Amino acid sequence: MDSHAEDDAMMDDLRDAYELLYRRSVWHRFKLLREAGVTTTITLFEEPAIDAYGAVTVGEWKGYLIQIIPMLYNDRVVMSPKRSPQVYDFGWCFDKGPAAYLAVAAWDPETQAEPAGYKKAVIAGREAGQDVAGDDLTPGELQSLALFIGMAAVTDSVP
Repeated sequence: MDSHAEDDAMMDDLRDAYELLYRRSVWHRFKLLREAGVTTTITLFEEPAIDAYGAVTVGEWKGYLIQIIPMLYNDRVVMSPKRSPQVYDFGWCFDKGPAAYLAVAAWDPETQAEPAGYKKAVIAGREAGQDVAGDDLTPGELQSLALFIGMAAVTDSVP
């Protein structure tokens, strides 16, 4: 085995170990969320769903998926429309660790516009009780559509 193949094998092992540690930490934090004993109108899932990018879907509320996304320096709680989970309409940053999970456990989106304790609102402007409005596009879907149309216009105009 040459040195590049050994390096690749070692990186694969490190990636697998990191993923295992990450999944264990998510399970521990999710357990805190489930056992917090705080009443919330968010329907928490029995198990968190973790996608390939590390985003953790912990529950749903009136047409939105409630997700926690690991960032470089923060964890971000986001509300993604169930019909368009690749975008998010609202987001709030929390310190790394269990803060985002505990904020979700204590948050009632029906009566509170934002979860308590966030450091920064990434996409602000949510009102208490605001849910996915029928067939209308949500803010994240509109932004995604605008970006797509803009890219299509630029691509079509290039010779």
